[in-house]
Amino acid sequence: MGVCDWVGVRSTAKKTFGEAFGAATVAGSAGLGFHNWPSGHIPQDTAPNPLLRIRSPAKKTFGEAFGAATGVSDHAVLQKCLWMHVDLTSIDELTNALSRSGSDGLNCVEGFSFGAAMELAVWVEDQKYTSSFVGEWSKRSRPLNEAMRLLRGGQSWEPQKVHELAWDGMRPIRSRQCISQQHIGWNRFLERFAAALKAAGFVNGWNQAMAGVLGEMADNVVQHSTLGSGKALNGIVGYSVSTRRMAFTVADSGIGAVQSLKDNPLYAQITNGREALELIARKKASRRAGQAQGNGFKDLFIKLAAMNGRVRLRSADGLFSMTGNLGGCVPVMKCLHAVEGFHVSVECEI
Repeated sequence: MGVCDWVGVRSTAKKTFGEAFGAATVAGSAGLGFHNWPSGHIPQDTAPNPLLRIRSPAKKTFGEAFGAATGVSDHAVLQKCLWMHVDLTSIDELTNALSRSGSDGLNCVEGFSFGAAMELAVWVEDQKYTSSFVGEWSKRSRPLNEAMRLLRGGQSWEPQKVHELAWDGMRPIRSRQCISQQHIGWNRFLERFAAALKAAGFVNGWNQAMAGVLGEMADNVVQHSTLGSGKALNGIVGYSVSTRRMAFTVADSGIGAVQSLKDNPLYAQITNGREALELIARKKASRRAGQAQGNGFKDLFIKLAAMNGRVRLRSADGLFSMTGNLGGCVPVMKCLHAVEGFHVSVECEI
């Protein structure tokens, strides 16, 4: 059974998957159509990409939403649907499959959200992973291609004009000084991020606040990076902004949150990534002994997630994620397959 036997929702307006699917199946109006095409018999004029940009409803992955809407329970079919466009809800399943050298459904991957592309690039570089899949994906995803290039020693792109508006940007993190307040390049990077946010509709100080958040997240990631490992710091920071939407990611392939926090006697008994990330998120736990605990990033994360957003921390076998809207936020903590380093990704819209 092919994945395209099930999927044919096309939207001409900005709708969630549930809205588009409901409209398509009830009335088939507003330019939406649901087709039960036989496998291998997709009309050529609709085959390429109308199927690949479906957004999932809040609190559900694409696979969960699709299964609930259609009653389809076949795992292989749902997996293919899930991987058509990989985002922060499905990147862990993808890297898990890659680490098992599995290939089922991977040829269905057609695109990545900004955060998923950034996190995949760090995973690929850390694992020294080579695959024809990754090569093909990097051709389709500019963020993935650029992140992989920078992690392999490439130089970041800088606008010719200092104050030129840049809707997206990336920088490698190869030393603590790269993200210091005294680094001109880093300060200009944050200024461009703030300017893009303002142009995209994030006003009333939100643009400057977001730039400050990115700076703080970058500092936190580096803090948990290479302590005592002798390993060269290799990380990346990037943002992507469009009208009333923004995303940023900071990630590295260092020692991660668990090993870093253990340097502080207060946290010497930590055994897993979930516990470490919860301490960082809720109490702003630090490897620096003697630093007082506070409210951590909890209040900040709630504010970000409330903007129809998602905040995600990933390190070792732990995941701390918070999603929400103005009606409330839902934190999720999980133990998953282990990854190297420390990743922070944020998405939100207004």
